[in-house]
Parts: sequence; structure tokens; C-alpha cells
Amino acid sequence: MRGGLLRLGGRDSSDALDEAAGRYLADLAAAWPPGDRGPVGPAVDGKTLRGSRTSDGTVHLLAATLHQGQFVIAQKQVEAKSSEIPAFTPLISGLELTNVVVTADALHIQTGHALQVVAVVYVDPAYTSQGCSHCGHVDKRNRPGQEAFVCTSCGFAEHADVNAARNIASRGVAGWAVSHAADDAA
Repeated sequence: MRGGLLRLGGRDSSDALDEAAGRYLADLAAAWPPGDRGPVGPAVDGKTLRGSRTSDGTVHLLAATLHQGQFVIAQKQVEAKSSEIPAFTPLISGLELTNVVVTADALHIQTGHALQVVAVVYVDPAYTSQGCSHCGHVDKRNRPGQEAFVCTSCGFAEHADVNAARNIASRGVAGWAVSHAADDAA
């Protein structure tokens, strides 16, 4: 350790540490059986780290999290005085995206980002944050707080962003099947 960072490959680099940890977690997640935990693939979202302070302000990370295991498989620090947009392509460029559903918030619905994934299916986001990804029950009371999701019907509890990402991914899978049914019939 030097300067608080692990030396990887003869250089100090928080990006190298993020990449090495992401590869390790992706391998770990690949060996972890998802069972019936929803769509396979990453959800991309950014968060500002509470209490973080640098000379340029707070630390903001863009991360890819697996839907089925809630493992963070990649993350990039967003440059100071920038947005998540330039960090998206470097974040997902090292991920295996074949036969998976990639979800991201509306900020990443851009042509350049869409071209990073094989196919794009529009998903109506209505009620995805209020619907239960476990039983399908929709109720605004399912969201007792900004980050909390607790289904008033079945009791399923999960981080609200993860639950909404599962709902969006499920709708994306259904939309893909419908949009390609005509292709298969031809």
C-alpha cells in the first residue's frame, strides 16, 4: 500500500483496483446460481458518496450491478464537474453483454449509449418504482421512503432502485419477445 491505494501492475491506480475488483466480482457472480431472481444482466446507475470530499468536491461513481445477485461488477469514478454520460462507455466496455438485459436510467437513453448494447427495447417506465418485482402488486404505499421498497401485498423488501430495475428489465424481456415474434414467424 502506498498513499492509500493498492499497487497493481507496478502503478498506483484506483481505476485498476476498480477493474480488478470488478473482474473478481463478475467471476464470483457467474459462479453464483441466479435461480428465479429475475433477468440476467447489469443495471447501470450513478450515486454520489455521502460524506466524500476531494479538492474538486464530492465523489460520484457510476456502477454496473447484476440484477440477479446485486453484485457490483464494474464501477468508474465520474470526473469532477462532469456527468455520468462520458463514464458510461468505459464502464460497460469490458462487460460481457451477449444475451443479457442492460438497464439504465433516462440519462443514458442516448444513441451513443444504445449502440454499446446489441439491441434496444423501449420500456414504459410507468409505475416501475411502485410495482413489486416479486408478485407484480402496484401501490404507491410500496415506497415508504426514497431508497426503500416494501410490498404491501407479499412483504417482499428490496432497495427501491434494484426493484425498479428488475421491473424495467422484465418489461424489456417481454418487449423483446413481442417485437421479435414477427421476425421468428417470417
